[in-house]
Amino acid sequence: MDAEAQVIIKGLETDLQNGIDHMDIDRSVHNPEFDTVKFKGTMANLGKILSADTTKLTLACKPPCKTTDMAAMVKGMQGTLRRITGFVDSIPLDAGKTYIEHIQKLVKYAFIEIISLCKSVAEAKDADKIDQILQSTGSVWEACKQFETHTAKDNREAVNRIWQTQTELIADAQEELKEFIDEQNEDSGDNDDDEDEDDGWGDIMSNGTKMTPVQLETCKKCQQAIKMTTMVFKKIQLRCIKVKPSSDDMEANAWLDKICKSGQLVSDRVDELASSFYEEDDDLKTYIESFVASALGLIDLVEAQVKEEEHIKWFQMCRKQYELLQIKTL
Repeated sequence: MDAEAQVIIKGLETDLQNGIDHMDIDRSVHNPEFDTVKFKGTMANLGKILSADTTKLTLACKPPCKTTDMAAMVKGMQGTLRRITGFVDSIPLDAGKTYIEHIQKLVKYAFIEIISLCKSVAEAKDADKIDQILQSTGSVWEACKQFETHTAKDNREAVNRIWQTQTELIADAQEELKEFIDEQNEDSGDNDDDEDEDDGWGDIMSNGTKMTPVQLETCKKCQQAIKMTTMVFKKIQLRCIKVKPSSDDMEANAWLDKICKSGQLVSDRVDELASSFYEEDDDLKTYIESFVASALGLIDLVEAQVKEEEHIKWFQMCRKQYELLQIKTL
């Protein structure tokens, strides 16, 4: 690739990075004609066009590269990039912040993979580097395919996907903490002869491998609270996220964004709390307080949304359990 071609491919890289940075800028868009279902089809078509542009670019840039050929392909891809960015910009805020971020994530992923392809092309001095170019091309194809296979149909689906991931992470944290507690109980039954054996793991595991009875009891209470949190998340998903409310879409999307953000906070606090037991941590009290506060904040949002008396009572019982955890462990 000659110097002129290098400049052209670098220009494409710059356009891609500018497109990524452009999506990080908050903007207020009013588009009453916007339809998430139609947009899903638009994304699928854009993915196919971008994938085709990528194929053309790869063929034009493979060594030996002809500058005139690749310049035309780069120009075509730059036009597609502007179209994609324009479509992303057309999404109104009332479609849901989570939905907007979901679309942006898909597009950014594709743009980043194309940047990698540009670098592979620029570094390919001869035909021996064609495998690297083809590998990068395949990654772009996969990213473009996700426009068709992964685009959510609306904000509710985007939130539901994130919620499912959060639920699974919390369940994993609970299970790992349970295994840790079981190991602690097993260790408490070991005899002194076992302690004399040095298998090398003591130095690696360092602090916190052996808990005091008080610490272990606190750990058990937290594990039960995290287990309950998994149930809370599943019930919220079933009763609040998957079920379309009676409110209008704008109000519903605003609430879905709030619950998604609150759920992410709870998931983060669960991770901090569960991790703190694996080694001595003076901030355990803070972690418990933060976890309880995040869980109660989530319950507040749910109680304002749920109408059925039986479900309200269930969430109120969960609230009491979180409050008891804070009282009994601090």
